Amino acid sequence: MVSETSHFLGCTMTLTAWLALAVSTIAIFIRSVYRVAELSGGFGGSLANDQATFMVLEGPMVIIAVLAMTVFHPGTCFNAHWETAGWTLRSKH
Repeated sequence: MVSETSHFLGCTMTLTAWLALAVSTIAIFIRSVYRVAELSGGFGGSLANDQATFMVLEGPMVIIAVLAMTVFHPGTCFNAHWETAGWTLRSKH
């Protein structure tokens, strides 16, 4: 068990996966702060009706988060250890 854990922690993708998680978290946090600020003035507020700000702080933040976690997915460090974990995508009928 120790050697399997050390393999996972020693993988270079582990660090990049943590960085990707940090980037994703920051992007979603920026989007959330924008949405709170946007709706604090109501639907008729100036920020709620500013299309350019919406286009910069809404969609791209989600795209950045999804791309970061897709490209730098931590599952690449597991290699053959998926079978050891007993996890499968499909049910075994």
